[in-house]
Amino acid sequence: DNVSLLTHEMKSPLAAIRGAGEILHDEISDPSLTRFTDNVIHESQRLSDLLDRLLAMAKLEKLESLPARKSRVTISALVEDWQSSRYSLLAEKHLEVSVNDGVLQAEAETLKLALFNLLDNALRFANAETTLTVQVEGDSLTVENIGPAIPDYALDRVTERFYSLPAPGHDKSSGLGLTMVAEIASLHGGSLILTNTNNGVRATLTIPQN
Repeated sequence: DNVSLLTHEMKSPLAAIRGAGEILHDEISDPSLTRFTDNVIHESQRLSDLLDRLLAMAKLEKLESLPARKSRVTISALVEDWQSSRYSLLAEKHLEVSVNDGVLQAEAETLKLALFNLLDNALRFANAETTLTVQVEGDSLTVENIGPAIPDYALDRVTERFYSLPAPGHDKSSGLGLTMVAEIASLHGGSLILTNTNNGVRATLTIPQN
């Protein structure tokens, strides 16, 4: 409750800081000063994204169980939504996305949150000009990328809260994405497992189908 309250209270001043930074950016022509306004805008957006993740995590942790009513969720439709919202990031790295036809019986909103976080993580570490692969088979959903492997020392820690690995060309992440996915898997009575492949990483989200 305290985390939720504090996070909500911080969002308004952060929005004001970002807005002021954007106004200053438009008014300043000196390149040596523009980089400071760019930094204000960039860092305030990073903080805003972190607050959104903290709110989502707090909401999940307050749930003792999911609603009894589950939905048949078409995974390809969720992937399409994610692609639309991450278009510029995908284009920047020239990434393709491959997804098979598959349906999972799950609580729709939390499954969407889990899949979006898995895809964001895969995109973050994917090599340029490669393909992200999403597959549904039985009660398992896998997201796979081509990129650096997870170091052995980190394999058992990547789902810990605030634990994150550096990704080339990216800011340090919040370390909450995979934690939320693991929490969602647990709420569904399932699991999240990350493994290294021959040329990348595979995340397997298992949700028992009733």
